[in-house]
Amino acid sequence: MQTFIQTSQKTPPTAPKKTRTFRLHGDVRKDDYFWLREKKNPATMKYLREENAYYESQLEPVEALTKKLFKEMRSRIKEDDSSVPSPYRDFKYYSRFQKGKQYPLQCRKPRAGGREQILLDGNALAKGKKYFHTTGYEVSPDQTMLAYSTDFDGSERYHIRFKDLKS
Repeated sequence: MQTFIQTSQKTPPTAPKKTRTFRLHGDVRKDDYFWLREKKNPATMKYLREENAYYESQLEPVEALTKKLFKEMRSRIKEDDSSVPSPYRDFKYYSRFQKGKQYPLQCRKPRAGGREQILLDGNALAKGKKYFHTTGYEVSPDQTMLAYSTDFDGSERYHIRFKDLKS
């Protein structure tokens, strides 16, 4: 078993405490590291670069092993996988991946047979974005609308969106 070897950067950077007090509904909450949420603050970005440099220095001795393991795990993943169809009223709903693509397609087929309908293409939605996550798919009872939520910046603040499935 390989162990981590200390490199030139021996100690991690320490984030300074800058207490911010919040009052809401009669509760008081203090957050010493709220300033780290300020993405446009040069001090935040400087600290994050220091954290990343420390991380890189600590993992440098196992970089070749990491790449080897990643390649092996990737070779065992079925890239064009799909979920088991779930029947709901007139359709069977499922998700599937396309080879070489990162995000799933949300699809359905009529239970009586017929062509696949792609309801949502995560790859198209993510195009040109630095970050993308979608979740919470729900089809209306009459199966004409799709509700889903998206996060385009990693904030975990999702926006609910609706898609007309008739048009």
